[in-house]
Amino acid sequence: SPEGLGATGCGACDVCLKQLEDRQSRAPFRTYSSSTSPSHLLLRAVEIASRSPDCRPEQDDIIDLARGMRDIDSTKLGAEKASIDELRCRVPSGLLTKAYLSLMLEHLYGHGYLEQEYQPGSEENPGIFEWRLSKTGTAALQNDSPLRMAPSQALCNLELPPSERRGKTLTKRKQTRQIILEGVEELMEVDEDDLEALEAAMERLRDISRDELERHQQSAEYDANMTLTLLDRLMLNHLSTVLKRDVSMHEVSVSCAEADGTFQCSVAVTVQGRRREFKGDVCNERGKAKRSAVSAIGKEAKRVGVEVKWSDMKGPAWAKLLRLLGKALCREATCDDVTIKINSLLTREKYRCLISFPTLPNSRNCIRSKKSDTKPSAIKSAVAEASKYLIHRVRHQVMWQLLTKRPSYHESLSARLGRPAKMKDVQIVLEDGKNSTYTYAIQIPALSDRKFLGQPNDQSGAAIQGALDEVWRRMLQGGPEKVSG
Repeated sequence: SPEGLGATGCGACDVCLKQLEDRQSRAPFRTYSSSTSPSHLLLRAVEIASRSPDCRPEQDDIIDLARGMRDIDSTKLGAEKASIDELRCRVPSGLLTKAYLSLMLEHLYGHGYLEQEYQPGSEENPGIFEWRLSKTGTAALQNDSPLRMAPSQALCNLELPPSERRGKTLTKRKQTRQIILEGVEELMEVDEDDLEALEAAMERLRDISRDELERHQQSAEYDANMTLTLLDRLMLNHLSTVLKRDVSMHEVSVSCAEADGTFQCSVAVTVQGRRREFKGDVCNERGKAKRSAVSAIGKEAKRVGVEVKWSDMKGPAWAKLLRLLGKALCREATCDDVTIKINSLLTREKYRCLISFPTLPNSRNCIRSKKSDTKPSAIKSAVAEASKYLIHRVRHQVMWQLLTKRPSYHESLSARLGRPAKMKDVQIVLEDGKNSTYTYAIQIPALSDRKFLGQPNDQSGAAIQGALDEVWRRMLQGGPEKVSG
């Protein structure tokens, strides 16, 4: 602002040149007051429909409430009923038509005063879109403040007297009907004796019907996907992981049981005639109950995971992992030696990759990647972590092989331990691997908590042997200890 820049300001921005105020004064916005506009009437109708047991917050019930064509229980919602009756009396009767209120409802949604939430149904009862007040709409209704929205050409046309209104445009359904009727008329004009022309006209009619049906299905699917909430999308993602196929919203049934002020939500989906149901915890709020049910599906999806095919894994990092695994197994690695799964986390759009080696003896259950935004980045992170684990595993195996080749080393270690020595009794750590040299430290936790350093060497095997010799000289044979740190 100019106050922070002195009395004159910068002299160049829109504020200093007073161009911002000029643009705002010319902005194509229109103010809808609560005295004559049905905007506040619809907001009140949405609020009542979401709280009344006599109706649902869907479009038809909301419009009927606004027009006064649906009764509500005045004993529970007496103040709200009196408020909506008062608002309805202020609105001109010409603006209480179903067409105008439907357009105004969409207009309020487009300007952020309302929100939509998809409620799935069953095979007999399809799902519906329920309306909710947004934070902006709630504040406007409580403060009885005017609504500032861009003017709608369709609303302005319906506000005119019927004689002055512009011609109506055909709806999508009427356009489809007209196109099909034109095809039928063309078929009727064909001579019945001309079988070739009759067959061609019937084929054109079939093509028209097929195209219009596909266009209608794509439009319906697009509208349904655009209005899904983030929680619903996460739920579908988890269900697709559990069932190992794509799941759409019309296949899912979400129900919420209420008892003594608590809620428990369950999500059901039918797979090959078998019904699978996931139940959440008992919560004191309906929204928390649904999130708990989605979390239950997410836990099952985390357990199942999406297995990545061996053929999909490529690149130098993957080739390095296979070489290390072959060294650990002392043979060439195959697809049965590695299992890779992708899990969708409960957080939004996050993934984690799990890699396990089922044929590797005494291996970790799985190597997990960090949380990643995409599946490829999760796989890349898991492959890097698995390579680190295999490097340490191979290094440990080499150390134990070198130790067992020296019978005196193994016998002396077993004598000091009082039992036969095992590979897990000896630990090895790479202390320094820079400048093309290796320095290893070996520790025997059962005998000492100190690390015995070997001499640097440019060969990894020779450096490990040097660390073993240092343990033999300083610990197993006695004498002063040379320790790290």
